[in-house]
Amino acid sequence: MMMKSLRWTVTPLLLAASLSMTAQRHTLSAKISGLGKNVTAYLLDVDNPPQTERLDSAKVGSDGSFSLALDLHKPRMCKLSFWLSDKASGKRYNLTTMMLLLDGCADVSLSGDTARLFGRDPLVAMRIDGGGETLKGWLDYNRYINKQQTISDSVSYAEAEAYFANHGDESKYADLTVAKEREAARLDSMVTAWIEGHPSTAAAACLLAGRYYKSFTYSEGDMAKWIAEVTKANADTARVGFLNRNRDLVLSRSLGIGFPDFEATTKEGKAVSFSSMVGKGKYTLIDFWASWCGPCRASIPKIKSLHAANPKINIVSISCDRDLAEWARAMKEEDMPWKQVALPQDKALNRAASEAYKVQFIPYLVVIDPQGAVIMATSDAKEIMRML
Repeated sequence: MMMKSLRWTVTPLLLAASLSMTAQRHTLSAKISGLGKNVTAYLLDVDNPPQTERLDSAKVGSDGSFSLALDLHKPRMCKLSFWLSDKASGKRYNLTTMMLLLDGCADVSLSGDTARLFGRDPLVAMRIDGGGETLKGWLDYNRYINKQQTISDSVSYAEAEAYFANHGDESKYADLTVAKEREAARLDSMVTAWIEGHPSTAAAACLLAGRYYKSFTYSEGDMAKWIAEVTKANADTARVGFLNRNRDLVLSRSLGIGFPDFEATTKEGKAVSFSSMVGKGKYTLIDFWASWCGPCRASIPKIKSLHAANPKINIVSISCDRDLAEWARAMKEEDMPWKQVALPQDKALNRAASEAYKVQFIPYLVVIDPQGAVIMATSDAKEIMRML
């Protein structure tokens, strides 16, 4: 009898708790004047690229107002985008996008006009209220970084324009390339300062998680220190879990560690260890490439120039081709006078080699110093040329 009574006592409590949780669903509401007709606002969870999840969408009213449900249970990077539907052509156009770190724990309100929304940085220009500590920290970070981000982006755009205007003649815009790297380094230093100065914020956890995808960029000591500081007392427990689970793997890809070894395949189809091709007492440049990769083929002349200027540098090209006949054809066409191997055809060995160097894109260039430490990883052959 007691058990039966207890069952009837607990059930209404659970129902009340359920109703309470339902009542606590929060929203992102906005009123942005000047948006016009036929505009739809979309809220997407983009925290796990390349996957995205649509959280909600709403037609923008004639007065620029709309409301979106914040169906979130932990801090997530979200994209708020505005799309215009052109009924005449049947096409849709993306008007603008805002990146927001949200957790669904409090209502959020946005207000302003299209001049602010379509400006350089709507996160700074728009009025944004609510959202709790997660959003507040994200907005504080964006206000802090905004000026340097603008400078860095402007120099990058200027260099890109100079590249096309001068048909790729780097001698005519070398000063812009130097300025781009200088401003990018300043920006990165400011991000580091934010992580170290605000380790308990969800923004710091998000920024540090982003650095997990930049292999051979930060020292093992720095990464270990940042991970320890951010995971110690951060409100974003889900991202803290990610940081802790992947800690050892990330530290194994730190700048200055000994180069990872793996098995490769020669032109004759024989297995060979990468370590046997590393130059003893020399710099070694690894070029991950493929026959079908246009940017890879375009960077080969730069690598040839580096080889001609300093033949003592040991260069190893590692093909990511699955079709070995296409690889052989490309090698003949490119006539590269240095060591050529391919990633193994065996899927498990291929994955192990790719994971060892975190090959997420190609061309991917890695530099190993004479002592066997990885000292640079980049997609830009020009950076290698300037360093060596």
